[in-house]
Amino acid sequence: MVRYILLLLSIALALPMPLWAAPAKGIGMWVWSESSFSTNEARQRLVQFCVKRHISHLDIHIQMTQADEIPILPAAEAFKDLILLAGQHNITTAALRGNPKMFFSQNHEQTLRELRAIIDFSATLPEDNLFKGIKYDVEPYLTKEWKANEASRKAVISEVITPRPLTIMVTKTLDTGFHRCDDF
Repeated sequence: MVRYILLLLSIALALPMPLWAAPAKGIGMWVWSESSFSTNEARQRLVQFCVKRHISHLDIHIQMTQADEIPILPAAEAFKDLILLAGQHNITTAALRGNPKMFFSQNHEQTLRELRAIIDFSATLPEDNLFKGIKYDVEPYLTKEWKANEASRKAVISEVITPRPLTIMVTKTLDTGFHRCDDF
């Protein structure tokens, strides 16, 4: 366990970062439900909620389906419309994806295919849009492998933090404070 802590500390110290947190540039919010942006009325209501409360960034959870192992964003048009509407009000957006086992080695190929689908989607947006990328909410401590025993937990930690192409991806992110709000 001490080796893992030292490894994490070494990685953290090797990363270029200030010794203090940068001030937040606005308030952000997670949007979990597709129904929050599936219709024009829902998108208008969501964006007006953000404008009234000075929310300047949305992390939007997007669902993906599969067709012959090819990830598809079933709500791509609604997602695109939300990105463009939010941008008209200077609200930035990012795709939010997550699964407790997403970074397990047996899921790397699928996760990379989903990342490629989101990159391809972003290429369809106008150049001046305010879509900032993708964020991952991966919580391996929710898995049965984590909870099984100490040896299994150490294996999960090792698997999730061991540098691999998937974990080295660079994404553009914002420094914002986040709040969850399901009732706007």
